[in-house]
Parts: sequence; C-alpha cells; structure tokens
Amino acid sequence: MMQFFFQKGFAEIKLPAFFSDNMVLQQQSEAKIWGWATSNTKVKISTSWDRKVYSFQSDSSGKWDIKINTPKAGGPYTITISDGDELQLKNVLIGEVWICSGQSNMDVPLRGVPNTVTIKNSIEHIVNAKNTQIRLFTVGKKQSTSPQENC
Repeated sequence: MMQFFFQKGFAEIKLPAFFSDNMVLQQQSEAKIWGWATSNTKVKISTSWDRKVYSFQSDSSGKWDIKINTPKAGGPYTITISDGDELQLKNVLIGEVWICSGQSNMDVPLRGVPNTVTIKNSIEHIVNAKNTQIRLFTVGKKQSTSPQENC
C-alpha cells in the first residue's frame, strides 16, 4: 500500500527584531525595510498613512528590501506585509529616530545603579515622565567582523 503525504508550503515573512510593533520610523524620509520570505515570492507592503501598496519579489535566497516614503511625524499607524500570509506591524509611530551609542556610561539606566552611580533628580524625572510617544529599543551586546541584518 502506498501512502502519499502532501504538505502545503507556507510562505512566512521574517523581519529583523527592530521591525516590530511599537517601532518608530524616521519622518519625511525613504525608510528601508527588509526581511526574508520564501524564495522568488511576490511580497506586498501597505502603509496605513498613505494607503500605498508596494509590490516586489524576494530573491532566490528569500531576501527582500524596499524603501517606503514616510510622512511628517504622527501615528499610530500600521504596516502590513504579505506574501500570501499576512504580518501586521501595529502602533508604528513616525518621528525622529535617535541612535545612541557610547561606552559603559550608555549602560547606566536613568534610575542609576544602587551604591555605585547616582543621577541627580532621576526618580523625580521618572515619576513625572508622561510622554507616551517616546520608544526605546535596546540592542544586545554582540561582536561581529561583518555587517549584521538582524540584532
């Protein structure tokens, strides 16, 4: 007796960690978005701020990238990415993106480090912070001798 098993090939969009719900894209720019899908698959991205649809195809390794136009600061918006299955990025803000880097002092949280580092009036600033439009994405420490597409 012969048995045949058929498995539907599911397309699956994958994105770097920083393309996620609650992210911020730089305002009034061409923001590059990239990711991976099944190889040679049609991919669509739609943006809620202008209802524009960008269509393109992943390459033979499944990689794809596209530049999308962003408006003035605002939101929240959604970005929908589809290759047959749909992935939606929610609560996306458009505004100013700041990248901060440095040495060990960049590791000190605003509350300070007990018995080591104190920051004047830090608790007062934390308690009175009311701006829900500020987002923070922390990239873990990692060493590499080549550029990385994901963090």
